[in-house]
Amino acid sequence: MFGLLLSIFLAALDQSIVATAVPKIITDFQDITGISWISTAYLVTTTALIPIFGTLGTIFGLKRTFLSAIFVFEVGSLLCGAAPSMPALIIGRAVAGIGKAGLFISVIVIISEMVGRRENAKYQASFALVYAVSGVCGPLIGGALTDGIGWRWCFYLNLPVGLIATVLVILLVPSDPPSKSGGTLISKLRRIDFLGCFLLCASMLLILVPLSLGGVQYKWSDAIIIVMLVIGVALIPILAWVELRHPEPIILPSLFRNPNAVVVFTAAFFGGMVYNATIYYVPVYLQVAHGSTALASGLITVPFILSIQPAVLLSGWGVARWGKFGAWWVAGGLGMVVGTALLTTLDEGSGDAKQIGIMILCGISIGLYIQLPISGAQNAVEGEMAGKAIAVANFFGVLGPVFGIAVTSTVFTNTLSSSLTRLAPHASLSWVQNHPVEVRSAPPNYVPPEEIAGAVRAFVESLRAVFYVTVGMGACLVVAAVGTVLVGVSIVDEKGTNEKVGTEGENELTIVDTLE
Repeated sequence: MFGLLLSIFLAALDQSIVATAVPKIITDFQDITGISWISTAYLVTTTALIPIFGTLGTIFGLKRTFLSAIFVFEVGSLLCGAAPSMPALIIGRAVAGIGKAGLFISVIVIISEMVGRRENAKYQASFALVYAVSGVCGPLIGGALTDGIGWRWCFYLNLPVGLIATVLVILLVPSDPPSKSGGTLISKLRRIDFLGCFLLCASMLLILVPLSLGGVQYKWSDAIIIVMLVIGVALIPILAWVELRHPEPIILPSLFRNPNAVVVFTAAFFGGMVYNATIYYVPVYLQVAHGSTALASGLITVPFILSIQPAVLLSGWGVARWGKFGAWWVAGGLGMVVGTALLTTLDEGSGDAKQIGIMILCGISIGLYIQLPISGAQNAVEGEMAGKAIAVANFFGVLGPVFGIAVTSTVFTNTLSSSLTRLAPHASLSWVQNHPVEVRSAPPNYVPPEEIAGAVRAFVESLRAVFYVTVGMGACLVVAAVGTVLVGVSIVDEKGTNEKVGTEGENELTIVDTLE
């Protein structure tokens, strides 16, 4: 089990460690247009391939698929560390995202096959703890490496950790059953929904690329932006038609006829969206607007991460005690609306106490709902469909951050350009955009000394616009969470029937019991 949790730690650490290094990466490569794609390339491949890796695990065996995913993740990390340019780094992030997809879904399915529904709750708490620990370690390690030997070691660090995880998985995780080893390679390949895989990846890319480039490198009215969006949206019903006819679809269409599952997927989407947008741009504010070092920005985010875990345990206990998910989702969503609204009040002069207080509120709010999509999806459908529902919930949980980063990065870059023109008219727009962490010490030929404060203020206004968008994301999460209340998503019994627990003692499934 330690090997599986170490693998999750590896993938979770990569996401949090890189966020702290982003401003320095932009400065080194002098390319602000890559700010969204550092995260988006990683999340796009992760999102698109989570359901695909679920199918590969069924066909080729979970252990083989899992080890292959670790290898791909390590290759991607190596490419990122050695990247000579922003495009090369983005390619490396895309490769690492492929590996992350396999790591994430394989661990969840392996655990679900090794233990029963009752024990699953305990391991969900373990996953939350791993994410919390990685969230604490990531900003600190990322900040120390970025300020010290360089941001490239944020990626090279994955290599020895991945090697240890590989050895542990080989030695400790049970081998795939004989049924997964039988059959020829050709017969196994024929079972894969290649057309569905292609359509899913193509539709996501054709929608996300114009969302990231629109208003930045191209006008929203440019033909290339409009054509890509139209084709990307048009591919979605074609994907649905293909999935309805394939014997082993990567996304089970019948799940979307279940109202319980639909509201869980929607809440997972918006929950991931507001969470990722928040953690991604807070380090940018701390390092650019507030003038903190990468390490100092990492230290300020520690209370945010530490506050997540107690809230995870509280919501887990509450769900187990009363059997209802919706109230905790609503509470978490409302907390994020308030927390992100308070983020819009931050400026150059905001003190540490105010920053930390807002971070704690956001952390508690995220902790109240972050583990609910997996257990909610598991209990939204009957037993034999639980595995498919969990995979789709994870798909939407990662899809939300992809769209969130694409939208917020567009808002950020567009607002920064207009604000710089107004507040620092004689500053070099391209230099300021591509050297965010050096703005306060900018050479006079790029930013006149009397306009440095204006340039910093432009970043503050850009980040404020981003946080206004996250308030809207939080409001959408609240609406989806209310939906889980209205349809009555609740824990079912061990057999997967639709009994509501928490009302009759003999049927009650308690997360607390599994933790004791």
